[in-house]
Amino acid sequence: MILGGAFIAYLLFTCTVMIARYASWVPAIVPALVGLLGVFLMLTGTLLLVQRSKAAITIDEAGITIPQGSLVCPRSGLHIPRSAIAGIAESHSLKGRLIEITLTTGDKIPIQARQYCELKTFLRHCQAHALPAI
Repeated sequence: MILGGAFIAYLLFTCTVMIARYASWVPAIVPALVGLLGVFLMLTGTLLLVQRSKAAITIDEAGITIPQGSLVCPRSGLHIPRSAIAGIAESHSLKGRLIEITLTTGDKIPIQARQYCELKTFLRHCQAHALPAI
């Protein structure tokens, strides 16, 4: 997003200067306004990059914290304490390949962990922190 915005801004601001040099500033306003879109994309990409750590799954001895919301509108994560986790396993269903956390109450929480790492790597991280991964 940052590189795409930089490319759009550079291309259209260059067109603006070339049009303004040979014509007048009036027809050069349109590419300048679209060039501002490129600047907006660069700023948005930078802000999303800064908030990237809020969108990570955290696995530690206390349990698993799953991010909620989006990068644009982050919310506090869902923390699943270690004492509430009965098992963590890989699940294959019509919904896709998921990590399924089974709670001691019998409820199951599906996680699309493939967006973060491979499923077997996720299970290895859970086993390294002594969580009940199958």
